[in-house]
Amino acid sequence: MVLNLLKLNAMQTYNLNYHKNSTLLFFMFLVPISLAATTLFILLNISEPLSEYFFISVIAASLLLMVLLLRWVVYNKIIIPAKVELNTDGIFFELKKTSFLYNTNSFFASWQHVENISEIFCSKTGRYFYRIRFSSPNFTANFSAWKNHEDEAEKFFNDVRYYRDAYSLVRPKMQEENRQSWAHLS
Repeated sequence: MVLNLLKLNAMQTYNLNYHKNSTLLFFMFLVPISLAATTLFILLNISEPLSEYFFISVIAASLLLMVLLLRWVVYNKIIIPAKVELNTDGIFFELKKTSFLYNTNSFFASWQHVENISEIFCSKTGRYFYRIRFSSPNFTANFSAWKNHEDEAEKFFNDVRYYRDAYSLVRPKMQEENRQSWAHLS
């Protein structure tokens, strides 16, 4: 019991990757569509007849550029290293790099604004993502391990559930005490 109280009062800090699914999905569609449209526009506006070799070379270069650009955007502007802190008050995270895709570099939410916590396994990458849904403001944050730091990310997930569960247990008691104190005043 004393150990649990110490854990609740201590600030827990984690180094994780952060991203928002909406931003990731938007750019997963935007980059390929933009590059494909640009390539088609260029190819269709060339007035001279094109050889098959040139046509295939332009399309291959466009596909290669699409993959490289999308990979760069995802790993440098969408998935950002972050410092995440947990304590009895709530969850705080701060991006370690700035990105034009996120309008804020730091965020705090009390436990009452944490709606859902889930663990997701990505079969394509073989990695776990930890999704936290906030109610105010309404958005979902995804956290994942830095390369070769899966243990820290797993500890984060266990601790965030612990803090949220502890808040859920304490909240009804506080509400009941508030009701009783209001009843005595009436």
